[in-house]
Amino acid sequence: MDTKIFSRIMFALLFFMATGCSDDQEIFFEDYAQEEAPEVVHPDQRDKPYPREEHELYINPAPLLVPRAARKENEFLEFELSQDISFPEQGTYRSGKLNWNVFNIHQEMAVGQWHWRFRTVAQDGRTAGWSKVYSFTVTGKEPVFVTPDFSVLRQNIPVGYPRIHCHLAAGIETAKAKIQEHVEYSDMISRADRACTEQGIDAAKGLYLQSATLSEYIFDYLYTAYLLTGDTKYYDKMLDYVRRMLGETLADDTWRTNDFAAAEIVTILSTVYDACQNDLTADEMAKIETEIMKIATYYYNHFRGRMENWFFDEHTWQATLRGMVQGTFVLCQKNPEAMTILQYFYELWTSRAPSNGFNRDGSWFNGAGYFQTNQYTLYYMTMLLSHLTGADFLQHPWFQNAGRALVYSWLPDSQNTSFGDFNREDRPARSRIGFADFLARELNDPNAIWYVQECQRSSIASESMHNLYRNYDLRLYRISQGDAPYNVGGHEDPGLENFVWYKDSGEGVAFSDMNERSSNMSLAFRSSPYGSGNHTHSDQNSFRLLYKGEYVYMNAGYYQVYNDAHAILQYRNTRGHNTVM
Repeated sequence: MDTKIFSRIMFALLFFMATGCSDDQEIFFEDYAQEEAPEVVHPDQRDKPYPREEHELYINPAPLLVPRAARKENEFLEFELSQDISFPEQGTYRSGKLNWNVFNIHQEMAVGQWHWRFRTVAQDGRTAGWSKVYSFTVTGKEPVFVTPDFSVLRQNIPVGYPRIHCHLAAGIETAKAKIQEHVEYSDMISRADRACTEQGIDAAKGLYLQSATLSEYIFDYLYTAYLLTGDTKYYDKMLDYVRRMLGETLADDTWRTNDFAAAEIVTILSTVYDACQNDLTADEMAKIETEIMKIATYYYNHFRGRMENWFFDEHTWQATLRGMVQGTFVLCQKNPEAMTILQYFYELWTSRAPSNGFNRDGSWFNGAGYFQTNQYTLYYMTMLLSHLTGADFLQHPWFQNAGRALVYSWLPDSQNTSFGDFNREDRPARSRIGFADFLARELNDPNAIWYVQECQRSSIASESMHNLYRNYDLRLYRISQGDAPYNVGGHEDPGLENFVWYKDSGEGVAFSDMNERSSNMSLAFRSSPYGSGNHTHSDQNSFRLLYKGEYVYMNAGYYQVYNDAHAILQYRNTRGHNTVM
């Protein structure tokens, strides 16, 4: 885009905002409010069945979603779906009794009109009447992404252990032979040795209450080092940590009100259960199984009906779901209830992931800064499910566009052009670069390849927080996969355009010159169907302007302490954003 044209567009926008706000007469919302508020595109908690005729489908097949209130906790749901509104015996998909509020047929839907209905089933088998019939249309323009039935996954679950990283098993064995020559070896050993010396662990405080540090030490540091080196000191330390945990009493069950802690505890216990089968006693294994199932069952019951219909529960998609999947995955062949919970999370993931199920853009609906907390789950769940089902979960349109979104939301040597929490960090972090490397390897995505290359040749590449090889959460993946199939030090423009519009997430980004960033001007605007919920506080219909990678116009206030005046009066208030208001 010509810089003069770009400047004129920016001037017109600023002129409009200046003149539009020059009237001193105060405007009151009550004067314009309607008696009946219009239906929002994405309600925070869905209160009507989906899909209906007024909906434009995002993907084929579309999941059938029923609001939480339609089923009592001890009731089941049955679904029927057909292109014939009479729901004949032949040609009708029937779900059978489901203990959750979503039905996915796991098959491509034919073009044309479809009809569906549901009913509740009591525990004693008594059925209520069918709901009204809901209809929707498959146009044939929707992207097709079909996932296998859960039965396919179930029959491919490994019989033995370890299995948590079964999708990397072959590569891990190959990588062991030359691990000491690897560029990431010294950092890997340094972190594992730190975990052995218990730096950061408070000896006077129970280990259960230090689950955040301990899960990182065990899952990311010790287990990775043990798998790649075979050094038993890392194995022994994992076992030591968990044996000490099992000797504690967690009377208050803090994980019930802290889902991060719940996921971390399950991750710790399931990792050692997976790795140390030969050395855990029968009593220790029983205690681990009991603890995992206690937590997993609680969140299974807590989520069912709610999570299918809720748009903004970030913790679930960042860590909680992944932790419960890992825990039930190691127990599912021994415990039928674990298999049921695993199935529920599979159905939840295939209907609402990778980005709420209603986003094909590759961008993150609540901002590039907050996206970094989701990256490991996006990698792990996708690779594990692909391995167990034989289907390629990376073919979802969100993943197909994610490489482009990484580039346009946060250029190397620049602050980001996205919105929401943590949008003022200086440069792309190592976790973001690690995710780009993952997309580059798996999809040969030219945007992701360019992004890794540019980040690694930028002025900040040597800093640990921006270095691909210091990205420890995807380290096991990188080392087991071998050298990247692209030249990390190279440079090849993938055909970057000056403007991109994310229709599903509602953001537009324009650049004057993405390659010549020393003179680049960036303009971003957000008007999202997701509104201003979750971690995108009050920035609806707002813009950001950057020059040479630095902010010219941006939001005010900051997110440091949740109840801090800077957060309440600016950061979480419309006045703190450049909004068209």
